[in-house]
This record gives sequence, structure tokens and C-alpha cells, in this order.
Amino acid sequence: MAWDSKRPIRWKQLLRLVGVFLLLFNLFLYFTSKNNYGLKVFGVSLISALFYLLFAVIMTKFGMDPLANRERRMAAIEARRAEKASGKASTTPTKGKKTIAGDRPRPPATSRTNASNRQVPRRK
Repeated sequence: MAWDSKRPIRWKQLLRLVGVFLLLFNLFLYFTSKNNYGLKVFGVSLISALFYLLFAVIMTKFGMDPLANRERRMAAIEARRAEKASGKASTTPTKGKKTIAGDRPRPPATSRTNASNRQVPRRK
């Protein structure tokens, strides 16, 4: 997609995400580095958070919204639930046989699926 300067940026949510990243990253560095944690380490982590913020803003302007993935997943789940509730998706098996996904019948048993009666003694 091309750059679109009119795409909105959700600053509040993006800054919250960067803040949580910064807090967790600094806590991790504080507890894992014995005596080396100082102002320099905090400054480097702050600079990395600013770079992430800049990258996220640029990617949002190009059309990839890092915050919208969860919303898309939740909308897809709700659409599937609504479709199931309306009766469009058939969940009853066809002709009394078990089905895999949808209306496709289960494939026949083979020797690889261990469906036959084995006469060979099993290993203990």
C-alpha cells in the first residue's frame, strides 16, 4: 500500500503499548543485570522505544496497524459465531459418518492410521 497521510493514528493506545514495553524491558534489565543497570541502560531502552514508536507510526501510515490485529480476530470470531447461530454452517454429520472440517467426509482407514486389527505383538 502507498503512504496515506490521512490515515488516523491511535496515539493513546500506541503510547500505552510502548510504555508497557519500556516498563517490562527495564524491569527485565534491572533484575538480570547485577550491577550494570544505570542511566545509560535506561537511556538506550528509551531510545529503542522511540524507534519502535517511529516505526509503528510509519507502518500505520502505510496501512499496517499493529493495534488492529486483535480487533480483526475478534470480529472474525464474532462473524463465525453469528454464522453458526443462523444455521448456515451445518454441524451435523452427513449419512451418519463423522466429518472432519465442514461437509468433507473422513478419509478411509489405512494401515498407517493403525485402524486395522494388528496381529503383530506390540513392543513393550
